[in-house]
Amino acid sequence: MDGVLLWALKQKDAQSKRSLDDLALTDMIDLAAKHKVVSEATAAIAHQSKDARNLIHPGKVAREGASCTKASALTAMAGLYRVIQDVKAALLKAQKLFRAGSGASGPVAEGGPAPVSSSQSIGGSRSAYPLWPA
Repeated sequence: MDGVLLWALKQKDAQSKRSLDDLALTDMIDLAAKHKVVSEATAAIAHQSKDARNLIHPGKVAREGASCTKASALTAMAGLYRVIQDVKAALLKAQKLFRAGSGASGPVAEGGPAPVSSSQSIGGSRSAYPLWPA
């Protein structure tokens, strides 16, 4: 999840007080929601996923006596899939608009991520599909 959010935030040129590379997952989730990279509902699920993900760390198990169960592992996966779903929806919408030659803006889907600058692109190339339409 960290990698997907970091990539999407960099594509959006999201600004933070610290470097995006130095943000904790909690901060990346909050920043992604603030900049409409993911929906608020996805951010809430991602936070739950982060908490479940932390249960696999041996130090956490030793300090707190917590353990990873099938339920917590599935919660972590659900958050990741939800983040990927929001980013994928934005990419597919951007590709469709790019092919149609439209610069229209608006939410990708009901409750989905909002578009950003058309100068952002997939894979970092300015000539590639825009990540989110303007």
